[in-house]
Amino acid sequence: MQIERETTGGVLVLRVLEKQVTSHEAPELKTALLGAVTGDEDRILIDLKAVENMDSTGLGALLFGLRQADQHDKDLRFSGMQKKVRFLVHVAQLDSAVPSYGDVEEGLKAFDEDEGE
Repeated sequence: MQIERETTGGVLVLRVLEKQVTSHEAPELKTALLGAVTGDEDRILIDLKAVENMDSTGLGALLFGLRQADQHDKDLRFSGMQKKVRFLVHVAQLDSAVPSYGDVEEGLKAFDEDEGE
């Protein structure tokens, strides 16, 4: 699974560069999310722009990341969700619990604005 890591303005951006996140990719995504939440950055943005399709195991990997972020007192958010992924997140009612942004730039700006409060 291809995931790019980049830190910008104190925010760790994880770019998932796969077209789908299913049972084949989910274990690696969980590993990457665990590494992110146990790392030094307190703010994490998961960029899902490239992900066109996700199944329940992919959603489970995101839920795992959210639970781990909560346990490690990290702020984890999503950006760039395409229609099918956004629908799955909505059905799981994660969209009411996790901030999501149209793209990485919007997410970074929101982190900055929250930091200023």
